[in-house]
Amino acid sequence: MSISKNVLTITDSSGTVTGMSYVANSAVVSAGQDFKLPPTVTQSGRVFTLTFYANRKKTTAVADSFNASSGGTAFEYAASGGGGTPDQLNFYFTVQINFETAQGTGTTLLNVGQGHYATTNNWWLGGSAVTSSVPSLDVPVANGAYTLVLPLSGDHDSFKFGPGTVRQ
Repeated sequence: MSISKNVLTITDSSGTVTGMSYVANSAVVSAGQDFKLPPTVTQSGRVFTLTFYANRKKTTAVADSFNASSGGTAFEYAASGGGGTPDQLNFYFTVQINFETAQGTGTTLLNVGQGHYATTNNWWLGGSAVTSSVPSLDVPVANGAYTLVLPLSGDHDSFKFGPGTVRQ
């Protein structure tokens, strides 16, 4: 059996993302599914493409792990088929994202998970920087002196960050 190619694109409309990379040993895949590590992150201008070769079988165990790692409903977002927390996911992994603003730099970890909604696979974001009530990434910069707020939007296979603002 061949392994499925799973692709998510993230567009940085804010111009503040300076890099994105896979966090080693962070992938969680449904039991019995084939996968290839590591997921790759490539960049072309302000578009980041995350590719993970893994077969898809949605399970509650993976969703429960994602929810625990991300912090629950307040810290999870899916642009398509979202709301609350996922009941089942095929897999997830963590990326580190680096930011730079005029006020300073910041870094956050973001869980990226794939589920299933209607007739498509959909993607979830989770972590302490995600604010689901008004979908955004809220990233501390300059050692927490400021917060970079990037509105989140997207669809089943892509997300858009920003444009954003910096608050003190």
